[in-house]
Amino acid sequence: MPTFVARCRRRARWGTRAAVLAGGALLVLLAHVHIHSAVHSNDNALWDRDGAFASSSTGGSLLRRDALPDEGSAGGASGLGSLIRSLGGGRQAASTAGGAQAAAVLRVAGEPGSNAASGAPMRNLPPALAGTGTLFITFGNSAVADFIDNWVLSVQRLGLPYVVGALDRSMGQQCKAAGHPHIDLWRDEGDSGSVTSHGGDASFFRTEFKRFRSMGATKVNLALSLLQANNSIDTVVVSDADAVWLHDPRPYFQQHPAADWLISTDCLSVTVEEQWAPGHQQPRCGHIPGNIWGRAYNTGIFVARNCPTSHALLAAWRDALLDPSRTITTDNGVAYQVTDQLALNMLLEQGNEWELKAAPEDKRVILLWNSQVKVHPLPVALFPGGHVAFVQRSPWRHKQQPYVVHATFQRYPTDYSLYGKRGRFREFGMWLVDGQEYFAPPGVKWLTYQNTVLQYVEALSKQLYPETGMPLFYRQIVGMSYQLALFRDALAAARMLNRTLVLPTSWCWCDYDWTPHVLERCKIRGSDLRLPFECPADYVFYTPLMDLQPGLNYRVPGFLEDPRAPAEVRTSRAQLQVLGGGLPLATLAAAPPGGGDAIALVVPAAAAAQARLVAQESSASVAAGLVQLGSTQEQLLTAAKPLEQAAVIELSHMQPGLLSGFTRPDDSRSFDAMYRNITQDMYWCCGGNGGTDRAMFWYSLPQDFSGGQWQPWQPPLLTLPSYCQSSELSEEERQVVAFANHPCQFLTNPQAAAISAALS
Repeated sequence: MPTFVARCRRRARWGTRAAVLAGGALLVLLAHVHIHSAVHSNDNALWDRDGAFASSSTGGSLLRRDALPDEGSAGGASGLGSLIRSLGGGRQAASTAGGAQAAAVLRVAGEPGSNAASGAPMRNLPPALAGTGTLFITFGNSAVADFIDNWVLSVQRLGLPYVVGALDRSMGQQCKAAGHPHIDLWRDEGDSGSVTSHGGDASFFRTEFKRFRSMGATKVNLALSLLQANNSIDTVVVSDADAVWLHDPRPYFQQHPAADWLISTDCLSVTVEEQWAPGHQQPRCGHIPGNIWGRAYNTGIFVARNCPTSHALLAAWRDALLDPSRTITTDNGVAYQVTDQLALNMLLEQGNEWELKAAPEDKRVILLWNSQVKVHPLPVALFPGGHVAFVQRSPWRHKQQPYVVHATFQRYPTDYSLYGKRGRFREFGMWLVDGQEYFAPPGVKWLTYQNTVLQYVEALSKQLYPETGMPLFYRQIVGMSYQLALFRDALAAARMLNRTLVLPTSWCWCDYDWTPHVLERCKIRGSDLRLPFECPADYVFYTPLMDLQPGLNYRVPGFLEDPRAPAEVRTSRAQLQVLGGGLPLATLAAAPPGGGDAIALVVPAAAAAQARLVAQESSASVAAGLVQLGSTQEQLLTAAKPLEQAAVIELSHMQPGLLSGFTRPDDSRSFDAMYRNITQDMYWCCGGNGGTDRAMFWYSLPQDFSGGQWQPWQPPLLTLPSYCQSSELSEEERQVVAFANHPCQFLTNPQAAAISAALS
């Protein structure tokens, strides 16, 4: 018998009480959720690790969206408010009527009081899974079918036993066709034993609170039922569909036999976790004993062992989600919706609000829920969320290989988060469902370009701020505008050359967050981010809009190095060099900081005249493989003609202003409209809570091709915000505009500019 099971059963007094709770809870469980359903499997397909299956991608949002939370201030925030904000709790008041419907929504059979056989036991798992010891579980409906597919491929290639909870008919049918073991959570079995299908719901759970909360209860219910079903399962590993398993974690779990539960967190610091020291006062990492605030357990990945304490916690968690009176909680007059994640965190905090103790057997196991359950917080280096993995890239910087990556911390709204998560998985080689049609479509050739933004920003910094360097936030605005200008010309060149664009590595100087404190150092408080940083492509490009744009084909950074790409993308390459004509970068049109309200950047008149001359040169003056700034479509085609057989053409020494437009005015207008559509929301956020004028800083977009005569690209002008000295600013806003890294400071104060320039 496994050590942890024996230990759980030796805890007699607690075990007896928990067994009573769990026994009664099971009746509630089955009455509410109706998951007494058949498990389907095809053993041959189950163990075929290399087997492919149909992928169904439906538009919309993923199951969950983890908003970038508010860190609060060290030791100064209220306990409940800090906890809720650390979990991304939405500040939306939920009506009593809306909350009362939450439990009924779980009756996927339709109406309350349906004739389900309440109390019926969960059917045994098929022989291929029963007795496997550790069972991996995910769940979802057809809205996230491709994420389910990706999750399944990740566990199949590791040989991990798994089951999928299908939340609508289509998802169940897809699992059955692919031979995946699954549980139809949308089925309703009547007293007669016949199965009546009610179809389930194929829309996005995250867009409607009561259904998202109900989905959470179903997830919890499934885990509890499988543990109680006498299938010889000693551990269930539950992960959201937007997770990818990279290595077998079971040996790691065995290193902490004292734990009843293991769960991921939203901690953003590998360093803080490695030190495991009291009093660190870092947000989201409060699960380290000796810290009394900032705990943020993420229910996207949790491990429950088959013992009474786990049963009791799962039952209490499920019951909290089924209780219509517990759909909202308030803090300082603000109402918060209690999602499955917040509900569990509130349970775990009970009795531990001001003291957190380690288990005597293992200092990395902590006592939660009135010290009745032993929990091991999974380290973020090995079980990272999206910020630690995709933004900080911490596991690899620390020379560690994560077991799983959970695509949390998206920068896009719920409606678009599915696209953002898919894009990040692709960029990091974790989107496993892509096949030949993605990597080697017939007849397709590729165009990519060098991202020269680091060199440009450094050169501009030395020119404009020779003594101190450019303020950090100013670098962000210039750098992002520069990259968007490069992208515009590269995308146009790809269209002219009939090639598919491959994006280059992106660079950023500031992180994103929805709280204004990020502007203080251009980093979310408590993260290990180093500036500048190689950022995900969606930090620079609005990739969801690009995915939705008809006729726009592109590939993410790293595509050309992916081992699944054909060999010719590595062996058949050519360079098309961009010649800049030695143009000076820019000059100051106004006094340096402290001497005026703004810094105006202009290209010198001599340089502008030279650029116009370059743009007017004929194609005959441009050698093969060389192209000038301001080139026409004909000039680009002439320069690229000798390279047309190469599978990949790279625009080397790329600079903004490469092209002056298409030959046909209609083509220029059409391209301009498309580019504007996919860059309509290009701004940095957030620099305040007082509305968009204080929170958002917009990037500069290049002049339209159809807008007139070609002009050389200029870096953006930063003007002094009008609200800097406003009496209407709140106390929090006054603190934010006082940051040296805020334009209100570094545009007027040389000392602030120097402080901002030194941030890293």
